[in-house]
Amino acid sequence: MYAIEADHLPEMSSDTLLDYGKLSELWWDTADVGSGEPLVPFRVSQERKRHQISEIKKEAAELKTEVIALRADVTKMSGIMDEMNQSVQTILNVVTRFQMVT
Repeated sequence: MYAIEADHLPEMSSDTLLDYGKLSELWWDTADVGSGEPLVPFRVSQERKRHQISEIKKEAAELKTEVIALRADVTKMSGIMDEMNQSVQTILNVVTRFQMVT
């Protein structure tokens, strides 16, 4: 643990810590254990995560709205199907009665 950091390190600046991180990356690449992704300052990483979470929440809200609209469409279609089934039943009844008469 280098130091406790809220916004800045009291013992070591964030820039110095980032320099140590870059040196570590070079060592990881030399030892062939690196992730291949460069280190970024913690604040930048956190901001990216907050942005991603915000985008995901926005997409989830849009999907929820679409699902609600689709449910309304399904309900409407269900009502139409019920009316069609009643009409078909009426037609079948009429045809059956007509066949009995002839």
